[in-house]
Amino acid sequence: MRALLACGIAVLVWTATPAMAGVDEGIAAYQAGEYDQALTELEPAARQGDAQAQYYLGTMYAEGQGVLRDPSLAHTWLTLAANQGVTEALFAKARIGDSLSQRDIVTSLRRQNEILTASAEGGSGQDEVAMASPAAASSDGSAPAQTAAVDDIASMGRRDLVRNIQQELNRLGYSAGKPDGLYGPSTRSAIEGFQKDRDQSVDGEVTADLLRALRSAEAG
Repeated sequence: MRALLACGIAVLVWTATPAMAGVDEGIAAYQAGEYDQALTELEPAARQGDAQAQYYLGTMYAEGQGVLRDPSLAHTWLTLAANQGVTEALFAKARIGDSLSQRDIVTSLRRQNEILTASAEGGSGQDEVAMASPAAASSDGSAPAQTAAVDDIASMGRRDLVRNIQQELNRLGYSAGKPDGLYGPSTRSAIEGFQKDRDQSVDGEVTADLLRALRSAEAG
C-alpha cells in the first residue's frame, strides 16, 4: 500500500513539475524584462489554470509589456487569477476598469468561459479546430484536401499562429508587416481590415479560426 502511495505521489510530482517550472521561468523572465520569453512560458500555464501565470499574463496585457495593450484580454486573465484568490489580480483588475467598454467585458466573459471549459476538458483553452466543418468537405463527400493544414493549426503555439496569420494577411494584400510571430499594431490593424472586409466581428484577435478563414480566402 505504501509503495503504491509513493508511486502515486511520484507521478503527481513528475507531471506537475514541467508546468511549475514554466511558471517560475516565466515570472523570472517577466521580472528581467524579457517579455517574449515570459509570454512563451506563462501563457500555456495560464490556460491550464495556474493563477500566478494568469496574473502575470493579465498584467502584461494591461500594461502593454511585450504585447499590444489589450484591456479586454487583461480583464480575462486578471479575473481568472482573482477568482483563484490572487489579491494583486483583484487590484490590477480594478485599475483597468475605466478603460473597458461593455463590449470588452462581454468578450472577456465569453473568453473566460472558453478557457475554463477547455481546461476542464484537458485542452489548452485556445480555439479548437473543427475537424469536420461544412466548408472543409468537398462536394462529393471525400476527405477535405486541407486536413494536414488543419492538423497543423491545431498544434501551433501562439507565436507560430501569429506568424502564419501574418503571412496569410500579407498574401491577401493586408499589410501585417514582417512575419516574425510578434503581435503588434500592424498585425492587429491588418486583422481588423480583413474582418471588416469579410463582414466578420471586428476584434483584431489572433485565433485558429482566423487562420483557417485566411487560408481559405482568395486574394482580391
